[in-house]
Amino acid sequence: MSRVGIHLFLQKSGSWYSCLLWGISLFVLGLADESARSGTYRCEDSAGVTVLTDSPAQLHNCALIFSGVESGQSQPSHESRSPRIPEAPPSLIDQSNGEAADSEIGSERERHAAQKTMNQAAVPIMTMNGSVILSVLLNDMRTARMILDTGATMTVLTTDLAVELALLSGTRNRVTTIQTAGGPVQVTLSRLDSVQVGSAIARHVPVAIHDLPNMGPHIDGLLGMSFLRHFVVTLDIEHNRLYLRPRPDADSSP
Repeated sequence: MSRVGIHLFLQKSGSWYSCLLWGISLFVLGLADESARSGTYRCEDSAGVTVLTDSPAQLHNCALIFSGVESGQSQPSHESRSPRIPEAPPSLIDQSNGEAADSEIGSERERHAAQKTMNQAAVPIMTMNGSVILSVLLNDMRTARMILDTGATMTVLTTDLAVELALLSGTRNRVTTIQTAGGPVQVTLSRLDSVQVGSAIARHVPVAIHDLPNMGPHIDGLLGMSFLRHFVVTLDIEHNRLYLRPRPDADSSP
């Protein structure tokens, strides 16, 4: 039933009957148009008959008895909102930055270790009677079998080897006296242009020419600190390897 029909119906009825139908009309009006209602009024027409209407402009003594919008009910907002991109929690960002920094440090350490390995000479050795024996290339011309001696200040060559290398005829030689465990001995001091062990090379290496007693057969001398001071020395007896890594603060001067 439309609102106009209800209005005409109530005009034809007595006031007591209008009151009886008031509640029913209110219910019907509530179901008739949920989306469009703005309010229901109880009014009196020119004849004094009570009517219910949503258009009280031409009526008298109107009172709002039903509002289309409930008290406290908020209207939906139609404002457009830009989508919000979720941000990562600060803790996760910090953790990510920390992991990136750790990774960069780890990579730098790996590159540094790889560089050390590339510059490091790995030399095979053998042991005999408690001594470490290795092959040494002297002046790019003669390979000698020498005993590794980190306690010897000088690299020592036998007289026969010095003759082969033509060191005794050099004008730079000089004779001096040194103290040994067996007492003072005279030695000739000379210099090799180069001493090479594996890929490790030192140049202008001072040497002493002297025949040490009990050197052993086929041993040509001692490889001492006048050569070894140019390198960081690591001896791996278990795997029969000598590792020589150039020292950044070493030079070729005697």
